[in-house]
Amino acid sequence: MNRCKLFVVILAQTLFAMRPSELPGTEVTDAELALERSKNLVQTQTIATDIYENKGWAAPSLEEQLNQDETLTGVMGEGAIFVPRFTESRLEPEYIAIKIDTSKKEYSGKEWTGKHGARLVVPVGSYMVIIGSGNIDKRFEYRVEVEEGKTTLIAPDWGGLVINTINEDGEYVSESYEVFAVHNGESYGKGFGVTQERLNDVRTWILQPQIYRITGNGGNASSISNYITVQVNPGELGYVELVLDSAGRLIAGGVQRMRLGSSKNSHWAYGMRLGGSASYTTLITANGQKNDTWNAIGDLRMRMLYNRNKIFWLTQLYIRENMQWLNEEQKESQWRVDQDVLQLQSSIVYRFFEWLGPYMRVSARTHIFSEYDNVILYTMEIGKEDSTMIEDERKIRISPPFDPLRLGQGVGLNLHSMISSSLDISAQTGFAARQTIRRNILVKDRRDNGTVFVPANDDSYDYGWENSLNIRLSLLRFVTLDLIGEVFFPNAKIKDYRVEELSADLRFTLTRFLELSYQQQLTDRIAEGFEEAKGERFESLNTIQLRLYVNF
Repeated sequence: MNRCKLFVVILAQTLFAMRPSELPGTEVTDAELALERSKNLVQTQTIATDIYENKGWAAPSLEEQLNQDETLTGVMGEGAIFVPRFTESRLEPEYIAIKIDTSKKEYSGKEWTGKHGARLVVPVGSYMVIIGSGNIDKRFEYRVEVEEGKTTLIAPDWGGLVINTINEDGEYVSESYEVFAVHNGESYGKGFGVTQERLNDVRTWILQPQIYRITGNGGNASSISNYITVQVNPGELGYVELVLDSAGRLIAGGVQRMRLGSSKNSHWAYGMRLGGSASYTTLITANGQKNDTWNAIGDLRMRMLYNRNKIFWLTQLYIRENMQWLNEEQKESQWRVDQDVLQLQSSIVYRFFEWLGPYMRVSARTHIFSEYDNVILYTMEIGKEDSTMIEDERKIRISPPFDPLRLGQGVGLNLHSMISSSLDISAQTGFAARQTIRRNILVKDRRDNGTVFVPANDDSYDYGWENSLNIRLSLLRFVTLDLIGEVFFPNAKIKDYRVEELSADLRFTLTRFLELSYQQQLTDRIAEGFEEAKGERFESLNTIQLRLYVNF
């Protein structure tokens, strides 16, 4: 009987007892279900995601970035930190999260490295997140709390810059520049432009909102030329274009006005920029002679971009014209074209991995209008008693429209590997070919001191193996080393190599206002156009510079 009563009591407790509370965290029973739950547990910290629309981002909105990230945060005792991206994760500097609470001694002071645009899963607790470009002392900090099963989103109140370098003809070139803060003159480091087939490898600068000075080769924080200034605004991505001459000095630049527009669900984007100016001047000389000058300058740039997953295809058409009309009394009016460029470039890159992918490019360059030059014709009139030399200046056409036509092709591999936050390696190797097609042009004969024009209708063909290597090394916060090397092997013969660029820049930060730098530039005389280098082939330029900047 007692046994029967005991059985009934146990049965009643089992049937009517309260269910135990659920364990904290998300039970990972299905990958898709866990992913959906982690997306819904986003701690937005009262951030309105639509305030970042029309800010120039090349990346999706904050909401789309969070939904596209497939990192799971369902493990008990863990949460996540999310830092948005402006462009691509691989192009923006990694950030560091340091645990600063002492709830668990094994995690206290430990560091985690994360990428922009991807969740960083960490144990719950308090963290100091260090974000930005440049040495560690130039970056900025955020203190955040990570809760279990939730994603802590850091509001992007910093700004970004994408900087491209071009020459005076509008071609993308691999040139260096340096970024300084205007208010204190501190350097944030050097950057490098790239050629067109590597435009999708341009690094994105992540900077605090303020005014920055960007200098060309040899510039510093207090130089009176060779620089531009740019304002970085919170939450915005700016696109800057630097125009440099053959010596690497900055002659123009600023924020690009052209934007690539596309529909929301399209991988195609298009853009066009048209600009120019016209002027008229009149000069009345002391003797009353009147000279009129009309001048017109114009340039057109059109771009077409296809960017989807691992494919990056960019095509660009560039036209630049600079024309003058001169009208002098008692002289024949003259029409002169000072600059005439028509250029088409197209390149496509496919990425097998984030750091490796093949590229292919084609280019064509010519001019639209005929080119003329003035020559002096001498005629000898022989009389009965004496002879007279008659001098007559005439204008002759030395090049018809679209002649010559210069073509270029290239195919190879791009390598971009950021081994750590202190070592960045970028390399390119491939086959290049160039052709110059001439039909009916005249060139000056060097044998006659350039006073006689001779036909030059022979076409030229050149091919070879091109290689480039960029290395940036940062040791602690005081030493930075930048290495650049470019070598071309004509006809794929190693013994005929040409060193197109070889430079090193070693910098020591002594104090906040004082920096010591050593620069070495190696020049190959053959690569500079000398057919036969006399004496030593290479010239080495060594510069030691002590840079001081104090702002009172």
